[in-house]
Amino acid sequence: MLSVSILDDDPKIIDFFRETTFDTPDVVCVKTAQTIEDYFMQPLKDEGADHFLFLDVHLGDMSGIASIPEILESYPKIEIIIYSVDEEYHHLITAFKLGAVGYIIKQFNRELLVSYFEILSKGGAAISPQMAKKLIYSVNESRIDKQLAKRFSTKELQLLSLLSEGWTYQYIADNMDMSVDGVRYYIKKIYKKMKVNSRAEAVKVFQNLR
Repeated sequence: MLSVSILDDDPKIIDFFRETTFDTPDVVCVKTAQTIEDYFMQPLKDEGADHFLFLDVHLGDMSGIASIPEILESYPKIEIIIYSVDEEYHHLITAFKLGAVGYIIKQFNRELLVSYFEILSKGGAAISPQMAKKLIYSVNESRIDKQLAKRFSTKELQLLSLLSEGWTYQYIADNMDMSVDGVRYYIKKIYKKMKVNSRAEAVKVFQNLR
């Protein structure tokens, strides 16, 4: 039995996902939520079991990708599949760096979603063809400074992801449960590691780490 849940701010997507699981043998949807707060208010029935969470990139004013570390901290065995209309390259790379194991482009196509369920049930990786192509390109044409990338902590990567999406320091502080001064402290550390002096330079370097 494949256990799945979905975290998406679009009720139509949630309804489509739930209905598809109802019609699919050996697949059970154990949880749906539109916000990260709602998701955590509904504990999984068996937190130790293998489970796949389909997570949207954007949750209203929140970043789904930036929530990955928090979700994995609460549910270490969960497998996170990004499920989004967003095909941005840097979102794909950041999601995988933070711990996601798949990236699917949303389509109202039951057969396609069922095919991904079958892939997951057999131990395969769920990734849309267009995102797989971007991932292959990143491997073949990588310009990553590996030594620099290794020096980023999970929290620094989370902060960089939010920074690159254009969020304010106050929003980042609220999203990462720290003070604005704490955000400034981490940003100074990041600037020093990157050898840059501005937000624009830091974002450019971050997006080129691929």
